[in-house]
Amino acid sequence: MATRPRQTEYDAIVDGRHVVHMARLHFAAIAAADARRKHKLLPEERLAAFEATIEGFEWVVAERGATLTRQIRAGMIKAQRRAELFSLLAEIRDVIKLGRPGDRSLGRAFGVGLRLDKRSTSRLLTAGQVVLSSWERPEFGPVAVDLGITAESIARLRALVEGLVALQTEHGTMRAVGRGQSLNKKLDLRKLRRETTYLRNVARIVFRHAPEVLIEFASPVRRVTVKPRGARAGRRGGEGGTGEGAEGGASGSGPGV
Repeated sequence: MATRPRQTEYDAIVDGRHVVHMARLHFAAIAAADARRKHKLLPEERLAAFEATIEGFEWVVAERGATLTRQIRAGMIKAQRRAELFSLLAEIRDVIKLGRPGDRSLGRAFGVGLRLDKRSTSRLLTAGQVVLSSWERPEFGPVAVDLGITAESIARLRALVEGLVALQTEHGTMRAVGRGQSLNKKLDLRKLRRETTYLRNVARIVFRHAPEVLIEFASPVRRVTVKPRGARAGRRGGEGGTGEGAEGGASGSGPGV
């Protein structure tokens, strides 16, 4: 049954650093083997470039993690501001609705009939801007004051709307940056894994008659394989036997060169 290896970004970094360390440790032997070759298997420049790749990937992972943390924090603040804006809009709407239940124009001007949703930033901002615009109109503002809507409430509403607009812009910028970082991380991870595999292939060629050295290039990361979803579902559906592959085949251990 087909399986695929599962390796985290940090596993890839550990694996790459281990292979580089082994290559440095045995570089004299690799260089001696390369001395007879026109096209070198592992020149110093390539090994140094790989070390730089690992360091660059570590930086990208750290930056993506920091951006994700900022995104989560900004999302939490946005949710809090949305809840405050929702509450204030609902309060203003209910005051107008109860004070002038038959005045449809006034009701629409202050959000009666608009669907408010705590989870929708765009709907709340639209409703807030409608109320702020209506407050400035001479046919609506004085009536709202008579019904109990205060200038302090409108000032608070304006601050919430402006603050939420700023948060929305900031959050959107973070998401755009995060998408770029995710793409860079994916490309760098692919390069890291490719170079790790290449160094192991070099070790297989140079140390094919020295298995005690070759084994040192094995991955220190425990390999875990995950079965495809369909295969797991099929296995669960057909459980009932006591074969070894029922559960033990889901993971494998032991370094491989």
